[in-house]
Parts: sequence; structure tokens; C-alpha cells
Amino acid sequence: QGAVIGIISERDVIKHVALHKSIGPKVTVGELMTTEPVTVEITSSCVSALSAMLDGKFRNMPVCREEKFVGILSV
Repeated sequence: QGAVIGIISERDVIKHVALHKSIGPKVTVGELMTTEPVTVEITSSCVSALSAMLDGKFRNMPVCREEKFVGILSV
């Protein structure tokens, strides 16, 4: 229905490989993704979004309009 339920980034993949030494062909996105990610509303300021990303130590953040995914913000 357009709601953000997770995000997968290179950090999620690297963490998995560090723990398991590889990614098997049956590993799913759902197993690797960060669930309930921090999101930003499209009307938020860029400075507040960047501040949230720096505080949370992540580089990618879903952008939403009324809780529906519309894009991604990346450092």
C-alpha cells in the first residue's frame, strides 16, 4: 500500500557477509533489510533530514508523502 516497511543498503549486505562470510542464493531482502527505518516527510527541511541521518549514523533515508514512499535521500 505504499508504506515503507524496510530499507536495504550496502551496510546491511556488508554486516551479513561479516557475520556469515557470504550471502547464499536463498537469502532474502527481508532477512537483510533494516525494518522500521527512519523516514522523512517530503516537506521536511534538508538540514533536519541530514541531521537525523548523521545522528542515526546512516546514509540513506526513505522520503514519504503522507506516510507513502516517494523517493530516497542519500548523503
